[in-house]
Amino acid sequence: MLKLISGFFILLLLATQAVSAGWEGPQKASMSYFPHKLHQKNLGGCSDCHGEKGPGPIVQFGEKWAHDTCTECHKKKHTGPVECSGCHTQF
Repeated sequence: MLKLISGFFILLLLATQAVSAGWEGPQKASMSYFPHKLHQKNLGGCSDCHGEKGPGPIVQFGEKWAHDTCTECHKKKHTGPVECSGCHTQF
């Protein structure tokens, strides 16, 4: 029983550290699926989406921006969805 309780508290500690370190998991934006960490890994940084200012909210973000920017990037890099159902999935 002590091992079970210890294991639970270790998992709780790890989860707390992950959240405090900024882990966000997959993002939902306007009913579309956006795996933020995967984009960071594949793009190698923040500037492709966030511009030169770096991390933080994308001021111009909205439906038109996402459709134009994301779709064009996916086409240019020959990766990622370009059809509606690729991002707009059921949750």
